[in-house]
Amino acid sequence: MIGIKSFGVHIPFLRLSRQSIAQYWGSSPTEHGERAVANWDEDAVTMAVGAGINCLRVRSYEREFISELFFASTSFPYKEKQSAAIVATALDLPRHCFTVDYGNSIRAATIALKTAWQSMESNRKGDILITASDFRLGYPGSNLEQILGDGAGALLIGNKDVIASIDGYYGVFENFIDMWRADRDTFVQSWEDRFIHSEGYLRVMSEVIHELLKKYGLQPKDFSKLIFNAPDGRRHAELARTLKAPKEVVADHLFNIVGNTGVASILLSLAAVLDTASPGDKLLIANYGDGADAFVLTVTEEINSFRKRNGKMVEAHLKHRKELASYAKYLTYRELIQVQPSSRSPSLYPTPPALWRENKGRLSMYGAKCRECGTIHYPARRVCIKCKAKDNFEEVNLSGSLGKVFTLSIDHLTANVDRPSVYVVIDLDQGGRVQNWLTDCGEPEKVTIGMPVEMTFRREQFAGGLYHYGWKPRPIA
Repeated sequence: MIGIKSFGVHIPFLRLSRQSIAQYWGSSPTEHGERAVANWDEDAVTMAVGAGINCLRVRSYEREFISELFFASTSFPYKEKQSAAIVATALDLPRHCFTVDYGNSIRAATIALKTAWQSMESNRKGDILITASDFRLGYPGSNLEQILGDGAGALLIGNKDVIASIDGYYGVFENFIDMWRADRDTFVQSWEDRFIHSEGYLRVMSEVIHELLKKYGLQPKDFSKLIFNAPDGRRHAELARTLKAPKEVVADHLFNIVGNTGVASILLSLAAVLDTASPGDKLLIANYGDGADAFVLTVTEEINSFRKRNGKMVEAHLKHRKELASYAKYLTYRELIQVQPSSRSPSLYPTPPALWRENKGRLSMYGAKCRECGTIHYPARRVCIKCKAKDNFEEVNLSGSLGKVFTLSIDHLTANVDRPSVYVVIDLDQGGRVQNWLTDCGEPEKVTIGMPVEMTFRREQFAGGLYHYGWKPRPIA
């Protein structure tokens, strides 16, 4: 049986109400609710790592069993450099892992899912991790700016201990121009609404869902949940009416609380359904973008033990939130307006050879464990701080570790775009000490010594023509 063994999500800590955006431009919101906003040190790569960590952590999964990593996005930080390799390094996947970027369509996540399913059917050994993350920009003041949201999802695909089996597929391609972004564009472009929704989204999605049902002899009433992405809340409801689907079987696509998260949208909606699904539930998922994909899934008995260990993941992420102080702060985070820089010049960053040498320590977050006394050190060192043994260490991975604040300093003059910032020294629970800026910190003045934190993968700076990534502590929800 081939299917989903685990899932994970990353929904940013920050939210921005659509009312705030509209008020800034002197207009009315096009939709109700709010959108998730990636923090200033987040991007598609860091969110994909966050979702991947959650996906692997919930099963205490041994990463050496992963043979392939697929990363889907339309907002890769690099035009020429594989982002999947960064994600695989941060997740400390085995070196032989086959890494692939899937891009250029908001359907990329389900394209990756079909590829993974076919790969597993060919008796390939090892599991496949799919991550999907998007970080798109609409023109300031546009409807798309209110609609688009940031987020990431992940699925672990295998043929043992699956919580939902993949039982069928139907898909089509369609060369249809509705939303696009050329290589010279910063912002997502869109054609006239009525045309792209009636002739594009509604027509193609109706076709692929009806053909899937016909292929497997099913009807909408046979499914516990219908899960599909949509450009906005209105089109989501319109497709449900077109399918004549009962309201109770149409899954919430989280638009009013997260927004249209692009390639991640379908995985976030699926995760929300799996959070409450029961054994035997039959699910239909359909995803649109340059055509459409549709799958039939069946939830297995394994879902009960999975949920007993992990609770409701999406609900927990949605509760951990803070409203962004202002729309102007959002513009600052996206570098769409210039603000006076700090009087402190930014630090010099290492060269590509130095970054390569630091891959294990900086990106995979490896420390060293003394073979003599078991003391863990981070960063790695040659002499044990406790027993003074020299050059007698073994590597230990500390990514995603928990810890506590040892000491802190609130800095109002930092070069960070988010001021004031809190610089902390963290004692990791396993051992080792980290010094860095605290991220996702809602109220700096409430950070205290002893506060529990977890390590999260973030973008540190763009310098020397390169994005620099590393691990930062953040308060535990």
